[in-house]
Amino acid sequence: ATGYVKAMVGGRDIFVSYYNRATTSRRQPGSGFKPIVYLAGIAANLISPVSLFMDEPKTYRINRQNWTPRNFKNQYLGQTTVAWALTKSANSTSVQIVQHISPERVVDMAERLGIRSKMGPYPSIALGASEVTLLELAAAYGTIANYGYKVEPTFVKSIEDPGGRVLYRHRVQPIPAVSPSDAYIMIQMMRNVVNRGTGRILRRMGYDAPVAGKTGTTNDQKDAWFSGYNPDLVATAWVGFDQPATLGRREYGGTAALPIWMQFMGAALEGVPDRTIPMPSGLVTARIDPTTGRSAPPGSSDAFLEIFKQEEAPPPYSEL
Repeated sequence: ATGYVKAMVGGRDIFVSYYNRATTSRRQPGSGFKPIVYLAGIAANLISPVSLFMDEPKTYRINRQNWTPRNFKNQYLGQTTVAWALTKSANSTSVQIVQHISPERVVDMAERLGIRSKMGPYPSIALGASEVTLLELAAAYGTIANYGYKVEPTFVKSIEDPGGRVLYRHRVQPIPAVSPSDAYIMIQMMRNVVNRGTGRILRRMGYDAPVAGKTGTTNDQKDAWFSGYNPDLVATAWVGFDQPATLGRREYGGTAALPIWMQFMGAALEGVPDRTIPMPSGLVTARIDPTTGRSAPPGSSDAFLEIFKQEEAPPPYSEL
């Protein structure tokens, strides 16, 4: 809510390197950028959590060359809702969404959320190909968690002279970036990522606090990310080499970066009561079948809770 930076680690050892990777280094966020893509579509009213896409290999003609984005391990969902595609981090659907809403809308959304690094309006932005800093990505997630209000990351709250006279005091100035309803829809979609998707290792490791987030892994596993938040704190963890190199065969966002995030958040929020972000008015909830986008029958094990604008909610389940 304030943008105050509570903690920052810019490298393993400041006596070895003064280079601050948290504020200066720009790296591809991979799938960690997908929430920004999806939010751009939701804010433009061009997709909803139950919009349907066919998650399958598709080839695009880019700069007179064929480009076929692949899902992880070449596993595809078939017909899927937008919400389920984010939960499973489906690359094919993410690219289709960008093609549907336009790359320019994604660049605009990134800037509105607080990313200042130059972004190219290309289809590959769907997969996090444009580089960002850790601070920028954390700030963007923080804007979503803050009901869509952006606050500048702040390192200095005030400056006083030796006599205690205040020479400078920072004023928090929230700027509306997206509507609270759109932000809250994304919050729920990223809760599902943690509870049932690529971030579910967090639950397997015993972290049961109410959080939302997204993993990110780049090509050849050169960068591993996890960004997530609860109502009090947002944090981003990145693992990689200064000279990009493969981290290891099994080093992904969920295995390399997420455990670091979990250990930090567990310590930082120790003793802080769990709480949830109240849902804005005008939104409704429903249990959804992830392949059809329709209300799921009672007792369905595949269904997941989703949040919608009232006018976009599917009708209640009916056997007729």
